[in-house]
Amino acid sequence: MFDCLSEFTERFGDVVVENLDWADIFEKYDSEDTVFYCDPPYVGYEDYYLVNTIDHEALVDGLAGLEGDWICSYENLPGTFEDVYVLDRDEKRFINSGKRGSAKDAKERLVMNFDPEGV
Repeated sequence: MFDCLSEFTERFGDVVVENLDWADIFEKYDSEDTVFYCDPPYVGYEDYYLVNTIDHEALVDGLAGLEGDWICSYENLPGTFEDVYVLDRDEKRFINSGKRGSAKDAKERLVMNFDPEGV
């Protein structure tokens, strides 16, 4: 068990977790050496979350302006993405713990500004 913890510690040694707005995070950490992972509320499901003030167009614009690499998780993509790579993942069970407390199948799409085959 402790071997797994040691491996986890090494892999995540440079990871930073902050409780800030995405725009503040981008401004604070963006560089050519940075990789961002974003998991916003899915389009059309914003009201499932206790905080539902996401502006998807502004987030997409913010991602497009980044110097670093990024990956963003969506189900249905906002129509404003341009020049991106999209990977569809197998369907998974999505359990909503927000306002409605329901569960459904969801198809996750990983959108990124780099070719994942080149990594």
